[in-house]
Amino acid sequence: MLFNIYIQQLIEEVLDNIENEVKVNRWLVKAVRFPDDQAMVSSSNAGLQRMIDTLNKTLNDYGMKINIKKTEVMRVCKTGGKKMKITGCAVAPALC
Repeated sequence: MLFNIYIQQLIEEVLDNIENEVKVNRWLVKAVRFPDDQAMVSSSNAGLQRMIDTLNKTLNDYGMKINIKKTEVMRVCKTGGKKMKITGCAVAPALC
C-alpha cells in the first residue's frame, strides 16, 4: 500500500506537464497502472521518448532507476519507429 502511494505521486510528477496522451473512446490516457507494472501511452515516438526521459529523471531524483532488462516498448503503428532509449541504452521491443 505504501509503495502504491509513493509511486502514484511519482507518476503524477512525471505526467503532469506532458500533453501527449491517446484518446480512447472519450478518455485521454497517458498511463495505465497494473499491480506491479506501469504502462505509458503516447501518440508518437517522440512523445513516448519524452515520457521515458522524464520518468528516468524523476526516478533518479527519488533515488530509483528503471530496470532496463525488465523494460520493453510495444508499438501499435503502421510504420516502424526509432528505438526508445533510457540513459542511452536501447529498450527491447515487446514481443506481440
